[in-house]
Amino acid sequence: MKPDYYDEFQCIADACSLTCCQEWKIAVDCKTAAAWKKTETPEGVRPKRRTLSDYTKKCGDGRIITLDEKMRCPFLDERKLCRLVLTYGDAVLSETCTVFPREKHEVAGITEYSLMPCCPAVVDLLWGRECIRFSDEADSASYGAYKAVYEVRKHFLTIMADRVYRPAQSLGMMFYMALDLCDAGTSWKAEVPKYGDALFRKELAGAVEHAGADCWAAFVERNELFLDLAENYRKEGLYRAFLTPAAEEAEQIAENYGKIRKEDLDAFAQAFSSYEAMMRCYLQSEIFSECLGEPDDVEYVTVKLQWIALEYAAIRHAAFLCWHREGALSYEIMRSCMVILSRMLGYEDEDIWEYLENSFERLIWDWGYFALVVSSNGWR
Repeated sequence: MKPDYYDEFQCIADACSLTCCQEWKIAVDCKTAAAWKKTETPEGVRPKRRTLSDYTKKCGDGRIITLDEKMRCPFLDERKLCRLVLTYGDAVLSETCTVFPREKHEVAGITEYSLMPCCPAVVDLLWGRECIRFSDEADSASYGAYKAVYEVRKHFLTIMADRVYRPAQSLGMMFYMALDLCDAGTSWKAEVPKYGDALFRKELAGAVEHAGADCWAAFVERNELFLDLAENYRKEGLYRAFLTPAAEEAEQIAENYGKIRKEDLDAFAQAFSSYEAMMRCYLQSEIFSECLGEPDDVEYVTVKLQWIALEYAAIRHAAFLCWHREGALSYEIMRSCMVILSRMLGYEDEDIWEYLENSFERLIWDWGYFALVVSSNGWR
């Protein structure tokens, strides 16, 4: 099973606006780390060291490539090409470098394929689509012990694909559904089928539409959230070109929230509406990739959904900060917001997870906090 654009992906290498070799904590698997101890450094790599393993460092339980002073992979040449591949071929690369941005998940004997949206070339594939379709979809019974959570994910994808609802409203509907299932306890599986009814979903959408948080309180929460997210990466000196101006804008706003008018939020909502279809596709991709996880575990799905909602809120607010600073929201700016925030929240090392858990105290949110983070001027 895979999204309809999966086979269209091609790495654009030196034409990439933010290569995966730039400001990226590139994991080196154990097999590659052992081989690199005996592999000499290619010509042109600076500073010159004896073996490839001398360019790695310990990170958690594994190792990562040590970035150079420009926060780039030291094996990257001036044309944005990999010196390791040019010298030794693809076989020398770590697993991360070989497969990125592709993902493959084995679930109950079924293989699912996806593409990580923290790659600019993947975001380009999302641009211009109204929603994502999936090919080679298996019957839910084929998922065995995962059947119930598969059905939950299927309802999530159906809700997010419905163009009647804005992405934020769809997220609200899904979160309400997830909380309802969690509250049902051991009988939650019996509650899943009702969410397949179109009339029931329409009633749910109406309830969510009238439950949005106060737009001012929601804006303040998202601004503070963005500053929390940016703090750790700014300390590490990562994503400076993007994060420094965005975080400075957020800090200036935080000094006087009163200078942000409702007219500003309305004008931004209008600018952001041009990218809602792309965000819908982005969220479908994340739901497909992340919301299956553990068999018979609806709480796991709920936590993953919260994290995806956090990504959406952070991307949207980053886009607001860029729009407020620049006076416009171009596709290139929007793509940068999506790529960098998804890297920060989804594909870095485990340190950020621990940091965020400490910052936000808990990952199991109630409805009120979810609405506060995700909604804006209702559920736009």
